[in-house]
Amino acid sequence: SVPLTQEIVDHIDAVKTELKKQTAIENVGASDAYSFSDINGETGDINWPSKPPTSNPTIVQLCADNDFIPTMKIKFIEGHNFSGTPGDSSSYILNETAVKMMHLKPPYVGQQISLHNQKGTIIGVTEDFNFQTLKQKIKPLIFVTLGAERNILYVRTTPEKAQQAIAAVHEQYKKYAGNTPFSYYFLDATFDAQYKSDERAGTLFNVFAGIAIFISCLGL
Repeated sequence: SVPLTQEIVDHIDAVKTELKKQTAIENVGASDAYSFSDINGETGDINWPSKPPTSNPTIVQLCADNDFIPTMKIKFIEGHNFSGTPGDSSSYILNETAVKMMHLKPPYVGQQISLHNQKGTIIGVTEDFNFQTLKQKIKPLIFVTLGAERNILYVRTTPEKAQQAIAAVHEQYKKYAGNTPFSYYFLDATFDAQYKSDERAGTLFNVFAGIAIFISCLGL
C-alpha cells in the first residue's frame, strides 16, 4: 500500500488505469484506510427506519472506491460492489455484523438507511473479515464512496513480481508527485509488526514455564 499526495489523488483514475495495464499488478484500489489491519473512524450518525428511539450504536466508516473490495478479495453474501459511477454516492455496503446490529431482515439489498443525513440504499453485504486486531470482536462496518479522501493506494501483486509492481507504482507516483518522497509497505509486514509483542510474550512464557518445570523436577 502507498500513501498518496493530493496531486495523485486528483488524478487517481488515470493512475489506476495505467497500473492496471501492468502484468505485475493483479488489481489496484484506493481507500482512506492507512492500515487495512487497523481501520478506525467510528460514527454514531447512522439511521434506518426500524431503529429504536433509544438505540445509539456506532459503526466503522470506510471510504473506498469500486476497485478496493475486489483488490482485497472481500466476498459478498448478498448484493454487489460499487459501480464506479456517480450513483455510488447514495449506495452503501455493510458487513454481516452491521446488519445484525441493525436487526435488519433479508433480503438486505434495497433497504434504505442514512449516514450523516445522507439517504441511501444498501446495495451489498460482505462477509465479516478482521480489519482490526484479532483481540477485538469484529465491529459493524459500512463502505462508502464519499466523505473522505481515498488517499491510500492498495496494490495486489505476487511475491515474484513485487519489485516490478513497486517500480510501476513509483513511476506513476513521480509523474504526479514530483520529488515528494515515495514510500510503501506490505500488508503482511504490518500484520507481523502488530503481533510481534504477542510472539515475544509467548516465547518468554514458554521459557519461564520450562524453567519452572525444571526446578520442580529438582525438588527445589
